[in-house]
Amino acid sequence: MAYNQGVSDAFLMKIQMAISSKNRYPRMAMIREIEGEVLVEFVLNTNGSTTDIKISKSSGSDILDHAALQAVKEASSLFPTPKQIVRIRIPIAYTLKDE
Repeated sequence: MAYNQGVSDAFLMKIQMAISSKNRYPRMAMIREIEGEVLVEFVLNTNGSTTDIKISKSSGSDILDHAALQAVKEASSLFPTPKQIVRIRIPIAYTLKDE
């Protein structure tokens, strides 16, 4: 089972948008000005369920890693259903905007 193989960019974009809609920058990370990117990996099944959700590459911050996992879990009900089981690896970036 290859990563993101057999899924279109549009399919991945729907997953990315679902995660973005549920993702919240952790308040403690904001206060501490922690930024980073978390690479999250999971299996999306043909029945729409998500399994084997894990960190593929840590941001170096437990706070951000936890937030990324939580976002994927909360967004999973919004993911499109694939025709075959796919393993997805998707980056979730946390960057503070300069105001």
